Amino acid sequence: MDVLSGWVTAVFRKRLEQLEQQMTLKEQRKEAVAIWEELSQTLTQEQLQVLLKWEEKTNRRITEEKERLYFCGVSDGCGLIMGMNELMGKGNE
Repeated sequence: MDVLSGWVTAVFRKRLEQLEQQMTLKEQRKEAVAIWEELSQTLTQEQLQVLLKWEEKTNRRITEEKERLYFCGVSDGCGLIMGMNELMGKGNE
């Protein structure tokens, strides 16, 4: 019974963490909208366009860096699993 209660507790804890993260994202979106409105009122149209271009380039660069890191991690993980399988297979011979 302790195993079941531990499992159930873990599931509920994980769900509560997910809900908390969603609430944080909603707050961050509201803050972003408020900042955007302030920028729209403060900057000229030309300045706003320059800022948008810069933001687009920065987001693209960050996304590409994250993709490279992700694929490196997947490659490393596959190599690790294959190595472990090899070791386990050699131990069974």
